[in-house]
Amino acid sequence: MKNLIKTLFIILTVVTIAGTFTGCGKDSAPNEKRIKEDILATGVTDLYRNGWETMNVESVEITDHRTTEYSDSVLAEVYVVTEDGTFDRWALCTLRYGKYEQGWILEDAEWEHDFSKEQGEK
Repeated sequence: MKNLIKTLFIILTVVTIAGTFTGCGKDSAPNEKRIKEDILATGVTDLYRNGWETMNVESVEITDHRTTEYSDSVLAEVYVVTEDGTFDRWALCTLRYGKYEQGWILEDAEWEHDFSKEQGEK
């Protein structure tokens, strides 16, 4: 039993050290996958808030990504379209992350768009 505990402690130590040196874990700035997940999550909420329940986020293009020691800012172009395909629009999304003890936390998601149905009709 003592050897099992010792072995588990060694494995945990090695994994922790490896994660620290490979950039994995809470100290790493948000990667592209996390950014896209946050855009999808905040985008759906923002679209519903603006009365477009049928809008879906179709694609995300990260155009600017700036990281400092304690902050991370992302600008992305997001393409949204209705389920029936009759209305589409590009929107800009700015995400701001802050670095805390728990890791990088999304502080703000700001959307710039004009969901004017007349302007977007195909």
